[in-house]
Amino acid sequence: MTPAGSQVDFSRRIECVSAVSNVPVLEISGVTKVYESRSAGALPALHDLSLRLESGDVFGLVGLNGAGKSTTNKIILGFTKPSSGSATVCGHSAGTRSARHSIGYLPENLVLDEALTGSETLDYMARLSGVTPGVSPGVSPGVSPGVSPGVAVPTAIRRTELVAQVGLEAAEHRAVRGYSRGMRQRLGIATAFIHDPRLLILDEPFSGLDPRGRRMLRELVLKARDHGVAVLLTTHQLLEAQELCSRFGILHKGRLLGIWTREEVQDSRTGTSLEHFFLETLRLQVASGDLADGPLV
Repeated sequence: MTPAGSQVDFSRRIECVSAVSNVPVLEISGVTKVYESRSAGALPALHDLSLRLESGDVFGLVGLNGAGKSTTNKIILGFTKPSSGSATVCGHSAGTRSARHSIGYLPENLVLDEALTGSETLDYMARLSGVTPGVSPGVSPGVSPGVSPGVAVPTAIRRTELVAQVGLEAAEHRAVRGYSRGMRQRLGIATAFIHDPRLLILDEPFSGLDPRGRRMLRELVLKARDHGVAVLLTTHQLLEAQELCSRFGILHKGRLLGIWTREEVQDSRTGTSLEHFFLETLRLQVASGDLADGPLV
């Protein structure tokens, strides 16, 4: 068991980020994406999207269904290529091995191997993310039992710390097929953190979590932020996003309408709620006709 108060270690990221402080964790430059369909023809999904995340940024990308959020994530992850423009992660082109290994990803529709246990799932995801078997890329701050500061943490210890953080100690050695929806989401969160990523992409991460689970996730994200991890959050849970994120971007029909800080949202004349700000921004943009020629998907 992990001692009370033990926290997932992010010290490796501090060193990496400071060593390349002039390189953004995520940079999207002028990305346009058009899907080609034989039946429907050209289907524009993103138009001239530019976005930059630095170390310690927690950025909320919000939009209606079909706004282009999923396409944005797919381009960053290298699952699809932009029609024009570019995306880099820690200076590496999106889709390359170096870029992928720098990302921790929690998808909206999480799929897990039903036959594996929670522990086996974390070990498997660590290997897929480029972690050498038996050794985590993290550096122990001295909170792990029997590990001195500055010594690479064995994967088993890293895994035990994460399992405790997400509250799955009692189910760690059970097959995933017996997990509830909330337990699966907690395990998915742990898989996103297991290899000490420099960029976290969390797509609807609060789905299926009870109030205790939502608090756990907030604490994990804020701890990561404080140690230099950049976080891209896409969600419809705008109250949670408002609490976590320092900046927000509104994506509508493939176009980024703007980027605002939390203070700008709260100080706006439309009210203090991100949901109110979001809906009012869309209403004003549509009323002005600025979105009339925008993409449709």
